[in-house]
Amino acid sequence: MVGVVVVSHMNLAVEMVATAEHIVGKFERVVAVPIALADSSETIHDRLKEAVARVDTGAGVLVLTDAFGGSATNVALPFLAEKKFEVLTGINLPILIRLQSMDRARPLDEIARELRDYGQKNILLATEMLAARRAARAKGKGRESPRGGP
Repeated sequence: MVGVVVVSHMNLAVEMVATAEHIVGKFERVVAVPIALADSSETIHDRLKEAVARVDTGAGVLVLTDAFGGSATNVALPFLAEKKFEVLTGINLPILIRLQSMDRARPLDEIARELRDYGQKNILLATEMLAARRAARAKGKGRESPRGGP
């Protein structure tokens, strides 16, 4: 099973994991690592290394971070030199919710790509989405569907 470490500034990682677990149930092999503003790179590295060791079953570890270029990501990037390690930046709640229903016995790279794509797909502008729905409804009015319904 691919292990997952969620790393963020302040308590975002902890709260996002807690929120996702409230919605979809307890995660297995998922650890949240908060980073305080005063934490040194060495401290962050040590916490990340410890978290990776806790979730690593040999199938790989996916690190989810809050922002590319931030401390969490910058400290995680050197781990990429290790086998079976990936970093996905820009974590959002839909990614964590999707994670719970995934087969984490699949290859790490497949899981990482699917989560990236799912997270991107779930970033929307509400006005655009609602306008598209209204346009689709207006286009369909006055016509009968092939099944005989509206």
